[in-house]
Amino acid sequence: MAGYSDTPLVKKLGIAEGFKILTIDAPPGYRALISPLPASVSFAAKADASTNFVHAFAMRRVVLERLRGKPP
Repeated sequence: MAGYSDTPLVKKLGIAEGFKILTIDAPPGYRALISPLPASVSFAAKADASTNFVHAFAMRRVVLERLRGKPP
């Protein structure tokens, strides 16, 4: 993938071996963008105490604030 660095996106994001990831409104092809993943990385349907990484995508600030739990 072309970019300003040879560092893989998964490393830039800090995703490590064994992480449990929750994505919120991820774009199509998200998993391909962060591949290859470290060993034993899994994806969750919802956050819990074992979730290590949450990657949320929002096109509008009000949506992001709602995700953060801030009132509009």
